[in-house]
Amino acid sequence: MGRARKKWLEANPEKRAAHVLLGSAIKRGDVEKPDVCQECGAGGRIHGHHEDYSKPLEVDWLCATCHAKRHK
Repeated sequence: MGRARKKWLEANPEKRAAHVLLGSAIKRGDVEKPDVCQECGAGGRIHGHHEDYSKPLEVDWLCATCHAKRHK
């Protein structure tokens, strides 16, 4: 693990926990990851965007472009 990644993990435990919980729920089949962005309908790699990290299973499914726009 790189230094930058380790530093991010140490600085963002709530975000990391949300990512892990969501990933586990997807693997178990409790959460279904769509194939398209819910904003623009684009396919490809879809990201789960958390508005509230205390609700790890509540995400908006976005393409990289829409995800970047959401963070601006």
